[in-house]
Amino acid sequence: MAALPQFAPDLLMAIWKRCILLGFLLILGQLLVTWAIELPSAPVLAPDSGFYLDGAERFPRLLNKQWLYFGMITYLRVCSWWAQFPWVALIGNALAVWAAALALWHIAARYAGPRAGWIAAAIWLLNPLTAQWTRYVLTEPLFFAATIGWLWLALFRPCWVLLGFSAAASTLRPNGFTLFAAALTWYFGINLKTRRQALLLMVSAWLALIASGALLSPLLISLAPKAPQMLASGIAIHSHPEIALPMDHGFLSVLRLFFTRLGWELGQWRPWYSIRLNVFIAFFMTFFYSLALRGAWLTRSTRLFWAVLLISLPSMVVIMATWAIHEGRFGWWFLVAWIPWVAIGTQRSNAVLLR
Repeated sequence: MAALPQFAPDLLMAIWKRCILLGFLLILGQLLVTWAIELPSAPVLAPDSGFYLDGAERFPRLLNKQWLYFGMITYLRVCSWWAQFPWVALIGNALAVWAAALALWHIAARYAGPRAGWIAAAIWLLNPLTAQWTRYVLTEPLFFAATIGWLWLALFRPCWVLLGFSAAASTLRPNGFTLFAAALTWYFGINLKTRRQALLLMVSAWLALIASGALLSPLLISLAPKAPQMLASGIAIHSHPEIALPMDHGFLSVLRLFFTRLGWELGQWRPWYSIRLNVFIAFFMTFFYSLALRGAWLTRSTRLFWAVLLISLPSMVVIMATWAIHEGRFGWWFLVAWIPWVAIGTQRSNAVLLR
């Protein structure tokens, strides 16, 4: 008992230092993307941003398709209470990204020590492929941060908090249902003692969600009815019909299209990017996947391995069944959850196993 008053201030000081250092890394990452990708220093409004801003203005009388982005539109509606609300949204994005960096630090440090924690946070905050989206008034910064938050809660708070957080995060964008479905799966798998009952509930939950999505998406998402047409046309990247595959081998062509879409998201490079950026992406993603595979192998008997797998596979299926995007941001729906694997993959194996 006597050691507690001496220990608590040291612990709080360490946490404060960590928070401040992560804040500096966040600012440094934004300066890097300003230089590397030549983003403006102001909030960036993409074409999709107008859709969300329109929803914030007309809230709560939203269009049918805007209801699937209810969480994002509500967030912007709250931001609009202040003047210059795109800047308020940018600050909110930055806070979410900063909180996700704290979560990544904790996850990686728990399995491989503080050095791995700093590596994970640096990959998240300094990597232009993720850091650039903090500047955009889009769903990406919040959804990426929510995926990392899901992973932290699944490992350290696998209770009703995980379910509530996942339900709220699932309203950010249509594919957010994967967060809630994964949370239900994780919750049942951990808390139910009977494996048969847990498996039955998990399968039922996924089938119900898939059926609901299939029935409601044509009514709410304008692009959903185009999915069969894009499948028949062999379109891999949406809005880029020049990158299409011949669909003349039936089921084999469908499989090839599915894995091509996923491959475009995993590869991240694009023919219309600059040579400098494509070279960086090629080197970075090669190291990213090599270290992620090693980290996955080192943690294969832990909950971290299964949590990352559970949050990754549904998003992969969504991409394969719909389309890839030309900015490569869809891939980071699940790749952000691989960052702890990458950080752990940089460590000595015996250090990870001992922890």
